[in-house]
Amino acid sequence: MPENKKIGLVGDNGSGKSSLFKLLLGIEFPSSGTIIRKKGLKIGYLEQLPVALPNQTVYQVIEQSFPTFIKMKTDLTSMECELATETDEDKMSSLLLKYGELQETFIEIGGYELDYKIQKLATGLGIETLLKATFNQLSGGEQTKVGLIKTLLQNPDLLLLDEPTNHLDLQAIEWLEHYLKEYSGGVVIISHDRHFLDEVVEQIYELEDSEVSIFNGNYSRYKIQKQKKLELELKDYQEQQKKIKKLQDAIRRYRQWGNESGNEDMFKKAKSLEKRVQRIQQLAKPTMEKEKVKLTLEVTQRSGKKVLSFHDVSKAFGEKHLFTELDFTLLWKQRVGMVGENGTGKSSLIRLALKEIAPDKGEIKIGEGVKIGYLPQKISFPKEEATVLATFRSEIGMEEGAARQFLATFLFFGSDVFRKVGQLSGGERMRLRLAILMEQETNLLILDEPTNHLDISTREVIEDVLSNYQGTIFAISHDRYFLAKVTNETLWLDKKGLTMYPGSYQWATTKRKQQPPIGSIPLSNKKRTLSVATIEMKLEEKTIELTKLTDTLETKPENAAVRQKINEVKTAIHLLENDWFQQIDN
Repeated sequence: MPENKKIGLVGDNGSGKSSLFKLLLGIEFPSSGTIIRKKGLKIGYLEQLPVALPNQTVYQVIEQSFPTFIKMKTDLTSMECELATETDEDKMSSLLLKYGELQETFIEIGGYELDYKIQKLATGLGIETLLKATFNQLSGGEQTKVGLIKTLLQNPDLLLLDEPTNHLDLQAIEWLEHYLKEYSGGVVIISHDRHFLDEVVEQIYELEDSEVSIFNGNYSRYKIQKQKKLELELKDYQEQQKKIKKLQDAIRRYRQWGNESGNEDMFKKAKSLEKRVQRIQQLAKPTMEKEKVKLTLEVTQRSGKKVLSFHDVSKAFGEKHLFTELDFTLLWKQRVGMVGENGTGKSSLIRLALKEIAPDKGEIKIGEGVKIGYLPQKISFPKEEATVLATFRSEIGMEEGAARQFLATFLFFGSDVFRKVGQLSGGERMRLRLAILMEQETNLLILDEPTNHLDISTREVIEDVLSNYQGTIFAISHDRYFLAKVTNETLWLDKKGLTMYPGSYQWATTKRKQQPPIGSIPLSNKKRTLSVATIEMKLEEKTIELTKLTDTLETKPENAAVRQKINEVKTAIHLLENDWFQQIDN
């Protein structure tokens, strides 16, 4: 690995990426061969959540990685107390000398800068208000951020990050991207976040079939290079097979001629060609397309136009108020991605929609004919000791033979179907839940981080399936690749409220920099008082305007101003439709 390179380590789940990290760290040792490390190489590793004592604060958990700093700081504080009470001049002079020497050392090693660095990193990751909080009371995402701060503060020569974006919200991910791009040392990242890899890395190390292949550039460039490499390997393989076939045909001819004529020279030539074939180092046939999960998700019956509506909804957990008088409507065939910082209430909003929790005030309505398919962030099954096959059949009425055949399309082959669900990995649990979902009748999919725990190839399959889904999609995701491919509208939840953007996440990010934001739905809503007739008249005007703009765009597809105007008109139509439904309900 070259010095100071930003490297992405990719490969399917189970290919050995985390084991390779452990070899680099010296936690595990190679069965053969040698690992050579630069003398004095300092390696930092983010793998798991920090361990803390019951009442330790976040700041103390971070600080405990620097015992030398803590001891010096404690000694300086102790000396300051002694200096404040000491009256003997000789002892005072001796104590001042020791204090000065210790303080000088403390300054040289950056002791006074540590607090500033902790504050800076905590602010960047959005947990600056939690530094005095008890660590064990934090959420998994918040604890991950603390672990990341501990690792980054060590400022190692080589930083190893294993899925660093897991549990981070989009704001924290984008901050981390910027930090790593500016980082002076080397970084090796295991990640299934393709957008993150595109932004940060300059080389991809692909671990496949127990070998590492190196590609220059980010993830997108790697995909292009990998395809070209496979095509070249296939061409070489095919040419070699042609050459071998020609030699084998010649061997058969020489043997035939030898048998017919009794000429020993013919047999000698055949033998010579056989040895030549044996000396050829035969190329393996490249796998152009790996076996993937094969999914189809049908919508057999559409729902009514209004799929899901929140009217005057308020919800609080103790002192924490998430929503106050919230109004929001999801319409048929909308494909909405909901984003926002951790803790703003995205999962709670979904739980309210699913009737898992009740609002403190207001009404939530599921539209006529709506059939919900739900994919939660944490996959659980009623009986963890049950087999894959039994779990699937308990939820889907299907004969054993047909069930096994169906599960095979989700890569549960042979004896895999008799494994207990409690023994499945996160990705395998997701595949099983997807298999169940595929056999259920749905026209609304509610998805909470659907790409979590999945390798890149499985994510791509799911994206393809959802892109072709003909129903309504409402998804929480921090995966920007997923959002770009599956959703076309963005619902942004923050402390100020909900904002609907009629465009991709990237487009919404750009729009958020403009003030005021379009399509804002505050957490405490002011009611509109337009009459039904006025709304219908305005809807007709906006629909005609949208048609004209769409026609213009077909003749001038590169016109950015027209595209922006189309998005603004779509937003206006969406808000007017919400008003119309609310007026009809009232």
